[in-house]
Amino acid sequence: MEDTLVEIIKKLHGFDELGEYINEDLNSKGELKDHTKKILRKFYQENPLAYDVASGKESYVKLIEPIEKKFKGFWKKVCVPKIDETFDNEVRRVIKSMNHVGVEYINPENFTTDRKRRQNRRILLISAGAGLFTASLPKLIEWSSTTGYNNPGNLFVPIIAAGVMYIGCNLSEYFDINLQYLQESAQKTDELLTQYYIKPPSS
Repeated sequence: MEDTLVEIIKKLHGFDELGEYINEDLNSKGELKDHTKKILRKFYQENPLAYDVASGKESYVKLIEPIEKKFKGFWKKVCVPKIDETFDNEVRRVIKSMNHVGVEYINPENFTTDRKRRQNRRILLISAGAGLFTASLPKLIEWSSTTGYNNPGNLFVPIIAAGVMYIGCNLSEYFDINLQYLQESAQKTDELLTQYYIKPPSS
């Protein structure tokens, strides 16, 4: 794919930042000018999903809802998800289409089950190691000078510490911020495409 829609608009008008371009693209009848339509048709041919959004048949806000359902909530953050290739491919399709519009850049891999699974496993290993070390260190000092070294109950301390650390890492704000950023980007992309909708040539 070539330029994003945002880049195309900037080239048309010579602006560095997104502004109220739509006023300059309208003719006296309030319709998009012919040269703008020609450029937009080429863009929409490369990104048919963006055209569906522009026409109102689809919405990126709606299309990202499965991502929110998949990852939002306590247990969905804590548990290691199964890899769902169908879901991951749809995530890539939708977000790559959004990226081609160009309002914001989103890394689609941040929202795949494959990435989330690898992330959770990594957090689990780090939490287990760190939890065991930090919880065991004072106990090792205590056990070395007492007869209670072999008390099985002492094993619960590092296990609980590791579990708390794992849950805490998974409940951090990072993934919530990513979801919020994705929601805001989807909304902005919907709004921009609605401004630049063009009817099919035959109509």
